[in-house]
Amino acid sequence: MTYPQQSTATVHATISQPAKPLFCKGIYGRGFEPCNRHHSPKAIPKHRIRMTHAVSGYTLQATGSDAIDAEHGAIMDILESLSRGGADAAGLIALRAELAHHFDTESTEMAALAPDRREQHEHAHRSFLATVDSLAETARNGGAITGDEVNRLMLWFIVHSNTADTELVEATRYAAKPPPMIDMADWLASLDDPDLQDA
Repeated sequence: MTYPQQSTATVHATISQPAKPLFCKGIYGRGFEPCNRHHSPKAIPKHRIRMTHAVSGYTLQATGSDAIDAEHGAIMDILESLSRGGADAAGLIALRAELAHHFDTESTEMAALAPDRREQHEHAHRSFLATVDSLAETARNGGAITGDEVNRLMLWFIVHSNTADTELVEATRYAAKPPPMIDMADWLASLDDPDLQDA
């Protein structure tokens, strides 16, 4: 997944431009496409776990995994703290540690994904960690980390969680309990079952 190339735009400006929506990798391999299904606030379904973290109206959705959702909440707590109090090296290092732990959690579930999707997901994790590392290095060297940079981290994390992580949880659930595989001969024989004919 990627975003429109607007290096000077604020997160709010990027989100609020309907002509330049966020982009997602098409689920059927059609390349990067404007994504209104995942990223429209009106399209966010109701989930049994209420997630309260949001950036410019984009809310972190529950994936359906209590463990992953709890870790997402902890990461968003750190990001929101960095946004409110200024991002320093210590805060970014703490964020990096929490992210690494969380990505390790997800890695244990990734066998359920197709190999290409697993590599894309893991690449997204590596890229995000590299971004956080770069910001931490800037902060260690006395550079200022802007609120917009923290907001971009938050926005990426929300979009990734609401799309790729939800896909991961659904794939894991499907792999654990696949639909029944019906044998044709058994099915035909069942049609002759008197109990089924009376139903």
